[in-house]
Amino acid sequence: MKKPESYTQLSSLITAQFSRGMVTNAFLPKVQWEAEIAAGTLEYITADNGLLVFRKREEHRILSFWINSGFFGSVPAIPGQTAAEIAHREKDTALAEAIQNWIDAGFERLFIRQRMVCTAENGAENEHIRTACIEDAGTVRQLLNDSFSPLTGCLPTERQLLGDIEAGGVLLYERDRQALGLLHYTAEQKRTELRHLCVTEDARGQGIGDCLVKAYHSRTRGLTRQVWVRADYLPAKKIYEKNGYTPDGMTADVLLYRGVY
Repeated sequence: MKKPESYTQLSSLITAQFSRGMVTNAFLPKVQWEAEIAAGTLEYITADNGLLVFRKREEHRILSFWINSGFFGSVPAIPGQTAAEIAHREKDTALAEAIQNWIDAGFERLFIRQRMVCTAENGAENEHIRTACIEDAGTVRQLLNDSFSPLTGCLPTERQLLGDIEAGGVLLYERDRQALGLLHYTAEQKRTELRHLCVTEDARGQGIGDCLVKAYHSRTRGLTRQVWVRADYLPAKKIYEKNGYTPDGMTADVLLYRGVY
C-alpha cells in the first residue's frame, strides 16, 4: 500500500488506466480527493490492469477502483474490512459484471440503494426546525452515528461535516430543546443531494421526517433534488414518494469484504 503525495500524482495513476472497456465506481470531485490526501487517509495499490484506491476510516476502508479487462485474473489482496459502492443503470452490463466479479473475489452484497429525484416545489417551514450551527456538531454526529452504520452509511468525515454545517446543510428538528431528528444535505449550483435523514427511535411515527423534507424543499427551491435510499427500506421510501420523489433508473450495490482490519 502506498500513499499519493499529491492530487497530480493520483490523477496520473488514474489516467494510466484509461482504455476502452475500463470501468470505475469513483466519481468524487477533486476537492474531496485533495482533502483525503491532505489528511493522510488515502492509499492505493497498482495491479495488473487496474488501480485500487482506499479511503481509510476508523474501522474500515472505502474502495474506489479503475479496472480493465483481465483484472480479475489476479486480484490483489484486499487490506482488511473494506466497503465498496457501485452505482449503475440496468444497461451498464460491464459494471454488473464487475459487481459479480467482486462478489466472486470475496465481497458480499449487503443491500441495494436506489436513486430518487424530485423537482416539486412543495416546501414548508416548521417552527421546530432550525439550521444547525457549529456548536451543534456533537449532537449532529451523535444522531448520525445512532442512525447509520459506520461501514455503509456514507457518513461524512469530521472535516466534511463541519463544512456542511457551516454551509447551512444540516437541519435539526427540536422539541423542548431536545433534538429528535435531522436532515443533512449538500447543494451545488443547479442540484442538491439529501445525504441523511433520521429521527430518534422514540420519536418515529410523528411526521418529523416529513416535516424535515418539506423544510429542506423550502430551502432548496429551484434546484433538482436527489437522494439515495435503501431499496428495501419502505418507511423512508414512503416519505420521499409522498414528497414527489421518483426513481431515475440508477441503483447502487453496496458490497463489503469482511477481512481483519
